[in-house]
Amino acid sequence: MLLSLFCMGSSLRLSSFYRDSLSMYIYLIGGMFVNAKYVSDYSFGPEHMSSITYSYSIPTNKWRKLENLPQRLAKLASCSVGTVVHVTGGIQETNKHYAYDIAASVWLTKPRMRHARSGHVMESVESALYVFGGEKSGNNVQVIESYDVSSEQWTVIKTAKYDGSCCASFVDEDGIYITGGHRKNITGYHRVDDIYKYDVRSQTIAVQDRSLRYVENHHFSAMMISPELL
Repeated sequence: MLLSLFCMGSSLRLSSFYRDSLSMYIYLIGGMFVNAKYVSDYSFGPEHMSSITYSYSIPTNKWRKLENLPQRLAKLASCSVGTVVHVTGGIQETNKHYAYDIAASVWLTKPRMRHARSGHVMESVESALYVFGGEKSGNNVQVIESYDVSSEQWTVIKTAKYDGSCCASFVDEDGIYITGGHRKNITGYHRVDDIYKYDVRSQTIAVQDRSLRYVENHHFSAMMISPELL
């Protein structure tokens, strides 16, 4: 996702940060300073990225600054399990994994992913994280990984692959959906038009729909809304 935000009235502007919602709060983590001239992921150093962490309370309509992420990151992925927000990867080809414990108000360093990546997506189902896509050294990362929160172990899913980057994802009761973004081959970057569904039980992935073929879909976000709310 590629967004901009003025944080608490300051002159700080960020893009490629990641937000995660937990109950009645939204968490804003990391990102790139948009006044930095973007050439490629590889032209960006830590000085172009942020470690900022904020929470937004929906009931009170207020932002609150939290402890900074342990390192400056952009194009990372985030999701929550219980009252813990997990973030993984990012520019500079990192496989780092951090977790923000909301109750203790502290960042924790967790076991690293098996594969470094940026521009990927991550979702949680029950007590497990699932990581899809992304890039490393300009190439697609096809490996899907899962992380068991209880055992703190990463596992490579050998029965499925997904090679999109800068895509969007959401969780439904019957699986994880991934769509949009791009993938790279020998002729360059090409947008991803399909909606994929990953079945957690069978550990398989398949094209679910092709209705995005005429839509420009890059660096965006998606979410699931209960029909009861419509």
